[in-house]
Amino acid sequence: ERSLSPERVTQVLTALAEKNIQLRQAGDMEIDLFRKAAFYLGSICDEPAGSRMQTARDCDLIITQCKREVADKYFKDQYPDLYDSCMKVPHIVTSGYNAQMVGSDTVGGVQTWCGQFQTWHSEEQRQTYYDRRDNSEREYGEGLWWYGCESPRYPFPSFHMDDDGIVTRIIPWMMFEYDVEGMLYWCVNYYQTEDIYTYPSVFLDTVGDGQLLYPGAKFDVFGPLSSRRLESIREGLEDYEYLWMIENAIVAYNEANGTEHDPKVLMDKLYTGLYEGMIPERDNSEFFAQRRMEILKLLEQFGNDPAGAIETLINR
Repeated sequence: ERSLSPERVTQVLTALAEKNIQLRQAGDMEIDLFRKAAFYLGSICDEPAGSRMQTARDCDLIITQCKREVADKYFKDQYPDLYDSCMKVPHIVTSGYNAQMVGSDTVGGVQTWCGQFQTWHSEEQRQTYYDRRDNSEREYGEGLWWYGCESPRYPFPSFHMDDDGIVTRIIPWMMFEYDVEGMLYWCVNYYQTEDIYTYPSVFLDTVGDGQLLYPGAKFDVFGPLSSRRLESIREGLEDYEYLWMIENAIVAYNEANGTEHDPKVLMDKLYTGLYEGMIPERDNSEFFAQRRMEILKLLEQFGNDPAGAIETLINR
């Protein structure tokens, strides 16, 4: 599609709303189909520039209005949690911060900023994103995602086949430290050559961009085959969960003991030596394995001796 139809947006949201209500009425009072939903209009306003900037603004206004119409119709009186969840569905625009794209609920703009990895490199760049998140005039705020595609390239991280394997594993660590809410990847099966195994460079001379799954027919497999990069991403996301568990353990300790330890301050040194800004240390697999073992031991210590775990973090 090259344009966004309000009717289509309403149709999609309505389908989710009606199904969610059916599931609630059937007894599942926790189900929320909107919690992980998102709008990404890649074919309409991807990486907006020139006239596409106004297209992105118009699309965002349509999405904002349609979300409110559906939320008002289905959730306002009986399901306030689903009302908020529907209104919070992000509209992801592949754009780093651009003052010309700042918007509002009444004129549209960028609701969820999704800049490439390198746009998070400096403290100043990251603070610009945080300022948008913390000072948005939108009723349900602005979101922060990031992405990589054919760019960036070395020395910044990527999902390219010819980059070091440790890089894909470290990206989720960066994501956790920098408070990035989501990660966009444009395609996992972009095949434009007869034999993707022999000719993997198919998009702007990048090797493996848009390819994390591979056709299994060549190896008598009926279905897709995973890649080592995809497995590394999965393992990195598991590491993300461990970091999230440590953060929650610090919060729980504060609540139980009346302390005010800042999780970000206590956890800051856990990332030291893995990357600087958005440039990963590529030749450090052994060091990374040691650091990962440290966080696993910390989690175990929080289970057995929370005060000791806090001291371990303070004295790192």
